[in-house]
Amino acid sequence: MVARAVEGDVYTPETVSALTNYGVHLRDARVRVEESIRRLEMELEGYGVGAQRGQAQAQEGRMREMARVYRAMEREIDEVKKDLKRLGR
Repeated sequence: MVARAVEGDVYTPETVSALTNYGVHLRDARVRVEESIRRLEMELEGYGVGAQRGQAQAQEGRMREMARVYRAMEREIDEVKKDLKRLGR
């Protein structure tokens, strides 16, 4: 078995191969993480986070309006449930 010197240490061919494979794995993992970051940043822009200032404000306004409508609908549903309970249904 022939050993190989790398940065002052001696590694077997199996170790060198394993380290090479690990380096490839780390590069692939970095690419996947970078792609994931880009995808998530695009998703956040859909919510107005990280988007252009005017675009972000418009998106934030839509989200606030959706939250307001949701709260109003919850109140109406609660009132209907109370009415149904009062009527014995």
